[in-house]
Amino acid sequence: MAAPASTSIPDSPAGRQLRWFLEVTESLPIPVPAIEEHFSAAFLAQVPPDQLNVLLAQSGHSTLVRFLRVVSTTPLSIDAAVDPGTGGPPVVFFLAVDADGRIAGFGTKFVPLPPRADRGLAPVSLPRPTGVFAVGTETFVVADAAPGGRRIPVQLWYPADRRSARESRPARYSLPVTSAALAEQLAVADVAAITTNAFAGPELARTGRRLPVVLFSPGFGVSRPLYSGLAADLASHGYLVAVLDHPGEDQPVEFPDGSIVPPVPVDRDEALAALFPVRMADIRAALAVVSGLSLGVMVWGFG
Repeated sequence: MAAPASTSIPDSPAGRQLRWFLEVTESLPIPVPAIEEHFSAAFLAQVPPDQLNVLLAQSGHSTLVRFLRVVSTTPLSIDAAVDPGTGGPPVVFFLAVDADGRIAGFGTKFVPLPPRADRGLAPVSLPRPTGVFAVGTETFVVADAAPGGRRIPVQLWYPADRRSARESRPARYSLPVTSAALAEQLAVADVAAITTNAFAGPELARTGRRLPVVLFSPGFGVSRPLYSGLAADLASHGYLVAVLDHPGEDQPVEFPDGSIVPPVPVDRDEALAALFPVRMADIRAALAVVSGLSLGVMVWGFG
């Protein structure tokens, strides 16, 4: 790889690691002592020196790969675009940065598609709910018993009165910072324009029965908007669906007041066990609040 101009890469521990790496990959293999000198033990536990050299050798075009530019930087990441030397489109490499400012891991990202409007296409719409009810949604914040007053956003999806829904504004898919994060993650430029087939805050439908409740905790590393279609469909069949976000994991969590809890890089193998009691505390806090809502709900609780 050709070495980039020094001003192209941030002058930070991770930036200096990247600059060194781009220079030494002009001649493979990289000596193992040099790799061990420039990368942390935590990084090398994931990608041992021998494996790193094998990956580089298998690329088949390592001498043709050309650094193009740094696409974006944050305290937690560096995105760098490269020409892979295959005649194909540029590739964006994502470099995760640890608390010491050093490279903690890497992967590739899709190059974002241009906005659909620029291609003459309508905004993406979630699948239309299949039930008989209109769908309303509203987000509130609960606090669990953790020290420091941990706050958890909970988005309710519920069967809505159709007259009230017609008088309400369409519900947005996600808040601005979350939209930007998902756009980067999914390589889709116009996440904020996605339509939900739901409405913001209409009156509850009179179903003639108590509402069964589904309490929904997203998969690890997944934001709650990605489950909006499923939640809306359940609500259209008469369910009250409460979807949580869990702050302090590896996705940003955005609150209705605009405040943000930034993502926290974690070791996935260790994180799941450690985060389970935190997630359960979040769920119990949400359950306690949902149980107290004056909605005539029937809660399927936890033992």
